[in-house]
Amino acid sequence: MRQYDVLAITGTLPWKNAFNGSLWTLIYEALAYVLVGAAGFFGLIKDKSKIMLTFAIGLYLLFLLRTASPMTTKAIFPQFYDFQLVSLLLFFAVGSMFYLYRDSIIYKNKFLVLSVLILIIAARNGFYGVVSPFLYAYVLLFIACKFPYFKNIDRKADYSYGIYIYAFPVQQFLSAQGFNSQNYFVYSFAALAITLPLAIFSYHVVEKPALKLKKRHKRIATETGKG
Repeated sequence: MRQYDVLAITGTLPWKNAFNGSLWTLIYEALAYVLVGAAGFFGLIKDKSKIMLTFAIGLYLLFLLRTASPMTTKAIFPQFYDFQLVSLLLFFAVGSMFYLYRDSIIYKNKFLVLSVLILIIAARNGFYGVVSPFLYAYVLLFIACKFPYFKNIDRKADYSYGIYIYAFPVQQFLSAQGFNSQNYFVYSFAALAITLPLAIFSYHVVEKPALKLKKRHKRIATETGKG
């Protein structure tokens, strides 16, 4: 992403660095999907794939090296000097490993509590980045898979992506109108009330039709293979 402003309007907004501060992550997300596509094309994505596991471990070691010595990383792996590239790809890879090894992961309350305690201790003592790629992922997926409310929250529709994309400019707009001086809960409710309809519209008009294309492509490929 090379342009964070639109017609120089951010100079009049409370957060002057970007009109939509969420968009900078999309290039990394797109790259992750390209890598997954390439891995699938070459047959590297299989159940409990050792190649993908090795890739995730390698990313973690690179992440530790980049954290401990940025200049060493720049000298040895200049293409991975971008810390956001390394860290975000690592989290993506860890999520992929949780999926590939989903039948082997043990979800227990005591492990959840232990993970949360370690994350809190790590955050207070300066080594959060070392443990967060795995423990943070474990906590999130535990909540998603085991908490009754969250388990089926996206069964019919998933508005999370739209909320992520549109919340920032909505919050910018509200702050420009002085809502950020209101009660925190009033501000948050107003932001959600405006963002959610945008996210719903985005899902049903853009995301859901795009997902149908994936299913259509899969069906055509299956029929072609049978033919």
